[in-house]
Amino acid sequence: MYNAFGWQPPAFAHVGLLQDQDRQKLSKRKFDLSIRTFEQELGIFPEALINYVALLGWSHSQRSDFFSLQQLIDNFDMRFTKGNTIVTFGKLWHLQKHFAQLYAEQGGTEFDSIVDRIYSYVAQYSVDKQLNLILRERDLKSYLAMIVRVDAKNFTTVEDFYHRNAYFFEQIVHSDLEPGYQNQSFIHGLPILDLIKAAETISFVNAESWNSTILHSQISEMVTSSTEARGVLIDISSGMEERPSDVDQRAF
Repeated sequence: MYNAFGWQPPAFAHVGLLQDQDRQKLSKRKFDLSIRTFEQELGIFPEALINYVALLGWSHSQRSDFFSLQQLIDNFDMRFTKGNTIVTFGKLWHLQKHFAQLYAEQGGTEFDSIVDRIYSYVAQYSVDKQLNLILRERDLKSYLAMIVRVDAKNFTTVEDFYHRNAYFFEQIVHSDLEPGYQNQSFIHGLPILDLIKAAETISFVNAESWNSTILHSQISEMVTSSTEARGVLIDISSGMEERPSDVDQRAF
C-alpha cells in the first residue's frame, strides 16, 4: 500500500509479548488499567509513564533509564530485546521519583501541580484545628512547597506523601511520653530541653537554605555543649533531605 501510494514506509520492529509476573500475557481481563487510571487515580506524571512504556522491550545503550521526552526522541532506536518482557511497576515508581525531583529543582507548572494536588488532599483529610496550630498563620501552599522540595526524590503518590510526612500535618505525641510528660527531663536518655532547642534552631533556617550542609552546621554549633545529644541530632539532620517526616514539625 505504501508503494502504491508512493509513500515512504516507516521503519517497523517487533516488540516481544508483554507478560505479568506469572508470565501470563497482559489482557483487558487480567490487566485492565487505563491511562486515565495511571494519571487521575495513581497520579503518575505523563513523562514518567511515557518513559516507562518506552523502556518495555527496548534495549538502549545509555547509562540511565531516566529519559525526558526530548531525550527519548534523540536516543530511541529499533533495538529491542529478544523474547518477552515482564511488566512490573517497580521501574515506574522509580521514574516517578526521578521526575518529581526534576520538577522540584526546575519549579514551574509541573511543580505547582504537585503542590496543588497535595494541597487538595491535605485540606480534605487534615484536622483544621491541628493544622492551624502547626501553620501559625503561614500560607499552607508555601508550607507544602517547602516540604515537597525536601522530599521530592521520595515522591510517588499524594496519599503516600501525606502519610509519610504526617508529622507536618498532625500533632503527634511521642509514644515514649507518659501523661505529664511536660515534667519529664529526658526522653531516650536525651535532655528534652536540648531537643526543644534543636527544633527551635532548625526553625530559623529559611527555605532557600534547607539542605544538609547548613543543617549540620546549625546543629553542630547548637550541640557543642551537649555531648549526649550530639550523635542523635547529627543522625537526624543526615536524614532530613531523604526523610523530612523524621524532623520535628516545628522545624518548619
